Amino acid sequence: MATSTYPRPVEFSEGRHDDDKVDISEINITPTENEIRCNRPEYLVSANLDLLHFLNDQAQRHIDTHFRLLRHDIFGVLAEALGGLLLVTEQDISLVENPRLNPRNIRAYTYPKAHIRNLSFDHSRGLQVQLSFPHPTAARKKSKPQRRRWWEDSKRLEEGVFLSLLFFEGAKSSLLFFNVTSKETNPDKVASLSSHDYLAAVTTKLASNNRDDSDARVRLNCQKSFGILIELPGIILATFVPALESIRDMYRLCRLPFRQQVVPDQLEHQVKNPAPLDISPPTYTQNQNFNFSLKSIIKDGARDYLIRPMDTSPHSDGIIDKVDVQTTLNQGQCEALVSALSHEFVQIQGPSGNRQVLLGCESDEGPAFICSNDWTGTNNRRHLLEVGIERVTRV
Repeated sequence: MATSTYPRPVEFSEGRHDDDKVDISEINITPTENEIRCNRPEYLVSANLDLLHFLNDQAQRHIDTHFRLLRHDIFGVLAEALGGLLLVTEQDISLVENPRLNPRNIRAYTYPKAHIRNLSFDHSRGLQVQLSFPHPTAARKKSKPQRRRWWEDSKRLEEGVFLSLLFFEGAKSSLLFFNVTSKETNPDKVASLSSHDYLAAVTTKLASNNRDDSDARVRLNCQKSFGILIELPGIILATFVPALESIRDMYRLCRLPFRQQVVPDQLEHQVKNPAPLDISPPTYTQNQNFNFSLKSIIKDGARDYLIRPMDTSPHSDGIIDKVDVQTTLNQGQCEALVSALSHEFVQIQGPSGNRQVLLGCESDEGPAFICSNDWTGTNNRRHLLEVGIERVTRV
């Protein structure tokens, strides 16, 4: 394996815009307006550990890299498209009334002449924002029942969808991000997509909680300023935000689960001298007096068999044969079981029908059963829940 030795500068993430931070725990989940307007290339790091990085700790570097790359995958193209839209509308403000104005390179629906109609408070959802705008051309000149059916069939403005409101204050354009919290199509409701012959209304809330966005929301409500509402159906924040927030928390707490398996120490030595990783037993089992009982899978009439993780491995003399003789498992399942009970992390791999789920059901030790994300995994998880194993993680 050849590695490069020529000097390379270390690039830092700082100074490009107001959200360009070295510490990812200080970076906003959604892009800021200053970030969207920035003309400089976004700071993106490489997952290649041979390249220099401003973080020396391999675990922190791993977390930092994945946060930045995932955030870019979600918002990178969107930020570029909205940045271009801000510049275009500032050059010709009349474009905010053009129903054909669309961001480039992203799937979007636009609703011109949009404004904040009302603010309300909900005990479970907090401060709500009602956005109102003229009906799209296809929904006009329809009766209320027809409009209701059009909005329901169109699948637009579904709950959770990400919205951007481009508005003007003086000659400067700005952006606010919202999430749809309720799609109401009943024409008998006051704030509904079909209750008014000319205007549609949808209930939302701000996607961020920073002070500037909250102030802008109140100003727009008082001024009744008009702008263009952009629906981005390809972005559902509820599917991304928890993952990004969890990665930030791991960075802030300096905690990477299965660190030795994800970014093992002495990586260069292991590349040159490939060998199985030495994976220790789970922390809660690292006591000489701790053992696992196999009584739930012992054959009728056989004595209970105990496995002490600190003294056991699949390579221990005769242990697989002993477990095979005294339990209802086959040879392959015995090897998988002993490996799982004596290591912090184990992957049990095999084609469908090889009874991996049976091993998970019969051996109820350990904090979780991890299964594949396919049809077989779905059925395995359902079977585990049916037999009373509730601590199931699906990956």
